[in-house]
Amino acid sequence: MTLYEFKKAIKESNSALDQALANKVDFETDPKSSHLMDYKGIQREYYKKNVYQNIEMLEKQSRQIQELAGLDEENARLLENMNSCIKELKIATKPSSIRKLLDDLAHYSEQIREVSNVRLVLRSERIPEDVRSEIVADVQELGKCFNNNCFRSAIILCGRILETALHRKHYEATQNDLLEKSPGIGLGNIIAKLREKGVEMDPGMDNQIHLINQLRIYSVHKKQTAFEPSKTQAHAIILYTLDILDKLFQ
Repeated sequence: MTLYEFKKAIKESNSALDQALANKVDFETDPKSSHLMDYKGIQREYYKKNVYQNIEMLEKQSRQIQELAGLDEENARLLENMNSCIKELKIATKPSSIRKLLDDLAHYSEQIREVSNVRLVLRSERIPEDVRSEIVADVQELGKCFNNNCFRSAIILCGRILETALHRKHYEATQNDLLEKSPGIGLGNIIAKLREKGVEMDPGMDNQIHLINQLRIYSVHKKQTAFEPSKTQAHAIILYTLDILDKLFQ
């Protein structure tokens, strides 16, 4: 989730409200249609429901950008205000109130500052000694790539870090070294093998691997459309990678 996508979702919520008002939806008194032949009533209920579904999506997306709160106190304050707006939106019944809250939400999201330089924190004491130095070196390089706006390189390094960690975790679970038996095995296949052995993997791992593979595939097939990650996308992937490391070796 990026700030750009969140701002786009706010615009979509405003559009849903415009559509509901154009179809004369009464948010305060318009009851659910109880008659299947009441087409207008069913249509109004659809547009009304669409407004609140968009609000629910905003709530879900706001949770995904909470990582930004840790950057500085001002961002934390803005995100707190955004969460308050969303809580009020969920119970708002007047179109004017919904519009005002969406405008406030847009205003706060515009003020959130982009991610600047980061200092990556890695709990190296948790990482097995035989791969620790390699992972620590990659994480240090990862920070340099990100802080110098080399976001594609940063994400590729995330893939390398995950590969090292997952191979080590597989060896820990099976006593079989995939680097010897299947040196070219992909990240997705390692995850599948770990799940077969009953090792719990984060549900979001598959999406992470997909983004990383987009970059790797492009480097081989030049006709593929290049994935150009934004700073916030790269930051989110880096944080997720470090979180996975923490969970794998906790």
